Amino acid sequence: MKMKTGFSKKLRYGGVTAALTAAIIAIVVIVNVIFSALAQKHLWYTDLTPELFFTLSENAITLMKEGDTSFEKSTSPIKKIDEFRAAAKAKNPALTDKELKVRIDKSPVIEYMATLNQKPSEYYIEQTRTLYDAMANEAGFGFSLDKYDEETGEAEYRFFKI
Repeated sequence: MKMKTGFSKKLRYGGVTAALTAAIIAIVVIVNVIFSALAQKHLWYTDLTPELFFTLSENAITLMKEGDTSFEKSTSPIKKIDEFRAAAKAKNPALTDKELKVRIDKSPVIEYMATLNQKPSEYYIEQTRTLYDAMANEAGFGFSLDKYDEETGEAEYRFFKI
């Protein structure tokens, strides 16, 4: 005669519950990893700060595309980048598919701030380095800042294939 105990039944159902809980957690983690990777690749981010610190306004987007019309010499940063590329290619026709070296004699930002008797933030070069590094990484390149002069903004950058 077999004795029935409630212990084995509880153990069996408890084991199924634990396995089901582990499976659900694993599914949630996998879905989170997939969506995080897609969000990073396709820039699906939402600014959840109350003051919307990390959201560009329509004015900021327009300034990036067209430049600031209130300044006489202002042009779109995107147009400036295209002009800069053309000038860099003209100066250095031996650019390779693996590397682009850029030399800037003076920074227009630092030059403009000097006309206002202002100095850029002590973090200016770090912001510049971070911006160029992020753009290079997004394009599949590496970035290095090889030389920088705080007084004039003279700089040498290097973009290279990773």
